[in-house]
Amino acid sequence: MSSSQLVGQGVRTSGPVRPEVMTAWGLLSAAGLAFTIVALADLTLTWLPMRFGDGNWEFDTVSAILSGLPLLAVGMVLGYAAALTRRRHAAARAWSVLMLIASVLLIAAFALYLTEVPGALAAATAGRIHTELMKAVIKTMFQGVTYPLLFLWLGLRGLSEAAHS
Repeated sequence: MSSSQLVGQGVRTSGPVRPEVMTAWGLLSAAGLAFTIVALADLTLTWLPMRFGDGNWEFDTVSAILSGLPLLAVGMVLGYAAALTRRRHAAARAWSVLMLIASVLLIAAFALYLTEVPGALAAATAGRIHTELMKAVIKTMFQGVTYPLLFLWLGLRGLSEAAHS
């Protein structure tokens, strides 16, 4: 049995690996799958009931989704890394495709969010409310850029790795 290490531009074999290391990666894979399922269920429920056209709902929903992404990101990265390390090429492709889909959906949700920011800021006239809203907008801006880029990069990287295997 050989282990795989993420080195430089690809996955490289480094020789024999102890069974407990592969068991540990299997446990991380299971945790990643569980985190991903729980996060996807939670994030999906955030959209319900759908009220597109209601600026407050759109603003609040996208903010909540971006704030709830850490568990999804951890789950997908664990599953992805475990699949690559264990040389489970079909699983690595599946995780990569999931990340690419997540990236596209997040870009769309973030674009929707951006259309609501000016109205939300204009409606927040009180000083303290405006300050808190600005902090929330800045946080969401960072998340709205960082998560889609992370998922896009990992998804493309995973598909590239799988293609070279």
